[in-house]
Amino acid sequence: MGCANSKPPAAEEEGVGEVSTSPMAEARGHEDVEVTGIDSGDDTTSPGDDGEGGKEEGEEGEEEDSVKPLIESTQKDLSTLLGMIELKNKLNSIAETHLPKGDMSKEHFKSFKSVGEQESEAKDLDELYAEAETAMTEFAELMRKVTVESGIDPDAYPLVEGERISKDGLERKGLTVAPLKARERAAMKINKVCDGNFKRVLDFVRCSIIAETEGQLVGVLERMLKLKVVVRLVNRFKNPVQTGIREVIMNVRVGGHLCEVQLHLAPIFKEKAAMHIFHEDFCEMLSWSSEPYGELFKRVEAIGSVGTGTGEGEGSVAKGVRDLLEEGNLERLRALADIVGREKGIGDVSCEEPLRRKIMEVLESAGVRVRRGKKKKLELLKAYFDLAYASSGIENWVESERYYKQAKEGYDEELGPGSERAIEASCSLIVASEISDEEMIGQLWDLVERAEEALGMESSVTLDTLNSLGVKLDDNGETEAARGILERCWEGQESALGEYHEDTLATAGNLSIVYKKLGDEEKAAEFLERSLQTMSREEREKLDRARAAAAAAAASIKTDQEKAAALAAAKLKKEEEKAKKEAEDLEVKNKFKRTALQKAASAAHLDDSVDAGAGAGAGTGTVEKWKAKAGGKVKAKEKEETMTAEAAPRSGEELRDSAKKRIKWARAFSDDYNREYYINKETQEAVWEKPADFHEE
Repeated sequence: MGCANSKPPAAEEEGVGEVSTSPMAEARGHEDVEVTGIDSGDDTTSPGDDGEGGKEEGEEGEEEDSVKPLIESTQKDLSTLLGMIELKNKLNSIAETHLPKGDMSKEHFKSFKSVGEQESEAKDLDELYAEAETAMTEFAELMRKVTVESGIDPDAYPLVEGERISKDGLERKGLTVAPLKARERAAMKINKVCDGNFKRVLDFVRCSIIAETEGQLVGVLERMLKLKVVVRLVNRFKNPVQTGIREVIMNVRVGGHLCEVQLHLAPIFKEKAAMHIFHEDFCEMLSWSSEPYGELFKRVEAIGSVGTGTGEGEGSVAKGVRDLLEEGNLERLRALADIVGREKGIGDVSCEEPLRRKIMEVLESAGVRVRRGKKKKLELLKAYFDLAYASSGIENWVESERYYKQAKEGYDEELGPGSERAIEASCSLIVASEISDEEMIGQLWDLVERAEEALGMESSVTLDTLNSLGVKLDDNGETEAARGILERCWEGQESALGEYHEDTLATAGNLSIVYKKLGDEEKAAEFLERSLQTMSREEREKLDRARAAAAAAAASIKTDQEKAAALAAAKLKKEEEKAKKEAEDLEVKNKFKRTALQKAASAAHLDDSVDAGAGAGAGTGTVEKWKAKAGGKVKAKEKEETMTAEAAPRSGEELRDSAKKRIKWARAFSDDYNREYYINKETQEAVWEKPADFHEE
């Protein structure tokens, strides 16, 4: 864990990243975790403490249930991990039921490998594909013969509890000979697994055989071995993988070409797809962990049955964690704390803290009742240290400092102040303490000298202490001094831990930030490159897989976006065509309406004639009449009549009223008959909008 805790600096240089106070935490990216997880009790006191606090005012005499719901991501991750273990247990049970004799575990079926690549003169992938295609027919005939002789119907569908089994959405027969391996998948395997050597691909031609009984499995394997065509055998019935999957993978020589045969037991094969999904999620969740894969898997198994459901009810992960806190089983508590914690697990410190507190409480209680031997004391001191680290993760600095102090004093007494554990606790206590930067830097300088003298520069504890000093120097604005210390730390880590170790990589990243602050862009780029690329082959493969997955996701999103854009364009075009047609239809329908407005304008001329003539006698005029048809459709018909005026002249007022009636009639045939129309006296035209200088008479 190292001296991995420090309070965040009060301010950070604009545009420059923060130097990691913890190589482990910086490499994993779990420093900022929302504190909303479970909480198993009082945050300030523990059993045996005399301090005040614990329950709030008014809560005396009541047992407080302060266990908060697990955050959603932790529920999901634990559900996946524990679901994988639950499925493994099921697979073990299936094996006990369906493989009672243990014949597949006999010594003469043990794994071996005599050839690791194609024995071919092919100069390129195309030539190797041609050889594979030639071998395909002979291979299919051979495998069909072997399955029939072993009591397996190659064309029948194996049944599990009366149902057919399927994979990738396809129901599987006793024998399935796959098509030649797709070139895209072959290329991926060549680059990612075979180091660019296309002859190391052994499954261009492949098949799967599914047996329903132990006897059929034995029959297939014995016949294949007697034919002396098997050059590689992986018997996972004899040596099951960590997940509990059992199968046989063989490479056989047919016509000079190496092909692959997979041999399965039906009820195990049925569960394989589900386990594959669980296992991929497990590897993705914990891919950054420095712990060996096997140790991580054992830790998950040690948690035991906690539940796999979401929510808070029976069978849920949250309920299982609550029950585990009440039970107080140390082994299970430690396993769960490690899995959820930021040092070895998924990084939920809000869940880790109450688990670490419970571990401490159980050990304190056991130490009082049972014994106070050195082993028990060291176990308790480690619990103090772990709880301090978890408390710093939720920024409970008071608790963090308190338990680091207890751990440090205990290690000084039990192991001596020069021991690794004592110096490690001292370093963590210093960076968690409420003291000034200058005082902290002074204490770290003294501790570095003590650590170097007692442990040597090859000790990871000395190097962690050196890293903490470099970080605090940078926090205090002493960037040049920080550069020298961090370079010394990085060189020591590269020598003692290796260039691929996560602490070495994290310090290289810190140096990149420091050099950027100093304005040395070339050095900053150099150390950034080191922090990103100097990793093990396994880590590079993980990064490559992640990048490939990201590229595939981006391509999928782009395709979806293009499809959506095309559909939207087609819809828009269709709507535009529809709108255009509607506009054309409306144009026809409004033909007579516009004519009505024009006629109204003509009628308005009579108004102006009266105004100009001031009561002149009437003559003859032309009028238009329109009629509306039923159903909202308008049809206008023009009809001209010649009318003779009465002998007595009509007044100007009468003529004006007649014109206004015609305008009102015309409006009734327009789409916007509620709008007002006005007469421009100068042009003698009807206009739709009221002129700014219009004055109604």
